[in-house]
Amino acid sequence: IFYYHPSTTNVTSIFRTITILPEVRGRVDQVFIKNNQLVKAGDPLFTVDSTSQEAAVETARSALKEIEAQYSIAKTDLEEAEGGVASAESQLAQARDDLSRKMEIVAGGPDLISEQEVETAKNQVDSMEGALTAALANRAEVRAFLDIVLPARQRTAQDTLDQALVELDKTK
Repeated sequence: IFYYHPSTTNVTSIFRTITILPEVRGRVDQVFIKNNQLVKAGDPLFTVDSTSQEAAVETARSALKEIEAQYSIAKTDLEEAEGGVASAESQLAQARDDLSRKMEIVAGGPDLISEQEVETAKNQVDSMEGALTAALANRAEVRAFLDIVLPARQRTAQDTLDQALVELDKTK
């Protein structure tokens, strides 16, 4: 009977396996396919736990919101700096006018005003010139922060968000 139907207990079943490794490390969270299911390129097979990638995305989004808030603060700081410049310019003009009047009085007669008053007026002009220089420097600093630093931070935060989104996509 077994002449035409041979049998054996020493058989090796041959099958082909393909190792599939995700680009990120982690625990498999969900499997979308079943054994021996036909799949096409691009079909999702499984997901890896994406908790850390989702946290990175949220952190990057928060950084972008923080930079938007810094823009608002910097604009207010610029308005304040502009006010400081205007105030320093007006105080300097006033000090120069006072010095000019005192110099005219001295020209009319040296005994009409003391040298100390003239020297005080000169010192006041020098002080106001320094205050104006400081106000101009403050305005330049705020403008540089607004025009250079914040856009660079915003680009960095956007790149960080983009990278975090790519890492999140690698979990599926």
